[in-house]
Amino acid sequence: MVDDENKSLWPFALIYVGQAFSLFGSTLVQFSLVWYLTRSSGSASVLAIGTIMAMLPTIFLAPFAGAFVDRWSRKWVLIISDALTALSLVFLAFLFLINSVAIWHIYFIMFFRSLMSIFHTTAFQASTSLMVPDKHLARVGGLNQALVGLMNILAFPAGAILMEFLPMYGILSIDVITAIVAVIPVLTLGVPQPKERVQKKESLLSEMREGLNFLLELPRGFFLFVGIMTVNFLVTPAVTLIPLYITRHFNGGAFEYAWAEAFFGVGLITGGIVLGVWGGLKRRMLTTMLSFFVGGVVLTLIGTLPPDGYRILLVSCFILGFIIPIGGGSFFAMLQSIAPPELHGRTISLVNAASAAMSPLGLAIAGPITDLIGPQIWFVTGGITMSSLSALALTIREITHIEETMHNRKNNINQTPKEK
Repeated sequence: MVDDENKSLWPFALIYVGQAFSLFGSTLVQFSLVWYLTRSSGSASVLAIGTIMAMLPTIFLAPFAGAFVDRWSRKWVLIISDALTALSLVFLAFLFLINSVAIWHIYFIMFFRSLMSIFHTTAFQASTSLMVPDKHLARVGGLNQALVGLMNILAFPAGAILMEFLPMYGILSIDVITAIVAVIPVLTLGVPQPKERVQKKESLLSEMREGLNFLLELPRGFFLFVGIMTVNFLVTPAVTLIPLYITRHFNGGAFEYAWAEAFFGVGLITGGIVLGVWGGLKRRMLTTMLSFFVGGVVLTLIGTLPPDGYRILLVSCFILGFIIPIGGGSFFAMLQSIAPPELHGRTISLVNAASAAMSPLGLAIAGPITDLIGPQIWFVTGGITMSSLSALALTIREITHIEETMHNRKNNINQTPKEK
């Protein structure tokens, strides 16, 4: 582990640029694969299965990946996950080249890419606090969110254009090239490791339990954990149902939906840049909860708009996009700050897995309910719940002062009896 005063941002910046290239290639290929399934099958079931295959690793395997990341060299996790992803695309490109690709091949690649992405993302997030001074963690979190929004805006149209001029094996080769670009700085600059390394004597389950215990032993940790899962359970259907809401309630079409996505994407980029420059409030949980409170109010507003309120919907989509990187970036910066570096992989992966696990459950319940009473109920219910839980959290000192509490607890543990 490197002390804050000895950390230099330049190695991280070079690695970050390489990761941005890789993210562009991955987003472009993901869009191309989804569109290929759409164009070749015309089946909603085929697309649904593809989505599920991409979600399964996050739900069931992310906690195990986090335990492995804390055991292994994070540098080599980044390199090998990128390399294996590239090799899987070389295999799929070869199948396209010889006209032998089948839908199940694409399912397998989507599953495998998602699995490698879990290892890669967890290792990178767990390593960020070892390369970036604590005061800049929220800024990096904001830039990460802005980068995702920017890549969606750039890679989607780029993928659509390239599919008109290149065969699928040509498009897949782009991600192979960007993966190589991402590996070079990691290979040459390296990634620091925490002082405390997980010993392989313990079972994976006991290591995962150690990460879970840390989260639950946080001040009001159970409240935070359950709150995240509850909000994700209710809000995911609302966000997913926006296209249906636009067609049914606002009598819109593909053009109106595209504008809503565009406003959301611009908000995502803007919010990420703002957090990247600003860094958030000193108490990062205040930034998180205030952002989520505003997000809940906006979701509730969306669910109560009249049929002629489409322009308000566009503004609301921008605000939602704006607050997501500010709230989410601040939360993960807080988690990186208070968790011991040797637990970063497990804590981050457990939070991600818990959130992702609620998505398919919420969507499964939302379908029949929406058919009966419409999608507005999910915006209103999700928004009110999100705002209420955030407002309640803002009144609980243990939550708003969680970083000071954990840092003081850590300092007391590290002090000798004489120092105390």
